[in-house]
Amino acid sequence: MLDRSNPPFARWFVGGKTNLCYNAVDRHLAARAQQNALVYVSTETGIERYTYAEVNRMAAVIRSLGVAQGERVLIDLSADDPEALFAMLACARLGAVHSVVFGGFARRRTWQRALMTPRRC
Repeated sequence: MLDRSNPPFARWFVGGKTNLCYNAVDRHLAARAQQNALVYVSTETGIERYTYAEVNRMAAVIRSLGVAQGERVLIDLSADDPEALFAMLACARLGAVHSVVFGGFARRRTWQRALMTPRRC
């Protein structure tokens, strides 16, 4: 599980594969698709509840935009919405790499991050 063969460097789970979307969503779909996966409390919109099935649909939406394994996705966290979390999980499922940008970045840094991510739309 922990490879210490190259001190001072250590590597966890060498050769292993995991998928965060599987651990967070997929394994619950069969028995709990209509149960709450996320309860979002916002000072702007109140309480919003999302089922495992709703969270699961985001991967299909992102895939329909042409995102595939190894591609980069830029996610804007400046808005007050839980869909950004769904998008991160969907990227994990598809094997896409996501980069998160939020309102705290200076304008120049936000632009630099956007330029590093090839855009489709």
